[in-house]
Amino acid sequence: MKGILKLAVCGIAFLCASLPTFAQEKGEMYLAGTLGLSVGTQKVVATSGSVSESSDITPLNTSFSIGAEYAYFAAKNFRLALAASYGLSSEPKEKYNNKWYRTNVNVFNLNPNIAYYVKIVDKFYYTPEVGVSFGFGKYKSPISEKSTYTCPYFSWNVYANLIAFEYRVSQHFAMGCGYGSIYYNSVKITDPDDNKNHIRENTFKFDLGTAGIFARYYF
Repeated sequence: MKGILKLAVCGIAFLCASLPTFAQEKGEMYLAGTLGLSVGTQKVVATSGSVSESSDITPLNTSFSIGAEYAYFAAKNFRLALAASYGLSSEPKEKYNNKWYRTNVNVFNLNPNIAYYVKIVDKFYYTPEVGVSFGFGKYKSPISEKSTYTCPYFSWNVYANLIAFEYRVSQHFAMGCGYGSIYYNSVKITDPDDNKNHIRENTFKFDLGTAGIFARYYF
């Protein structure tokens, strides 16, 4: 029995040693894409004894995003990247004649960022990332049933993704995941008729409520 176990351990060790390894060398590049969607409704049911009362169905916030990222390894395990994306966020605002009207924000984002790859085991890396993002777009909010208020929208943020990992599946393909981030975000919505009149919102947050997975093509 001990001989079989020893043989199995040796076999696994030999197999792991014989698997190809793929380091993130200087000059390597990759392309990646992102796609996100969130939509839903809610209905509140209140129960008192044997009697239940339900409210109308209310739509929840909706969000959609699509983007791409190009990265270049300027040195071994050190990469530079530029991501571009389009995002839409929609929040139910007012209800007129049984129809919900929404506040919509359409934004185009540019996101330069850097990351360092720390090897944990062969093909598996810890990949902390820091970056800055700039967003340009439009903010639309309903004023009445027949009119909306449209304003220029600008945002920027600085962030750090400290819980991120990547697994190099093959020479040209990798998968990874990330969880949470620390960021400072600033949003400015400007009155189109008076540039001095604007709304500004600044937020600093340690966010542990988001997670994501990704795929990357190396070349």
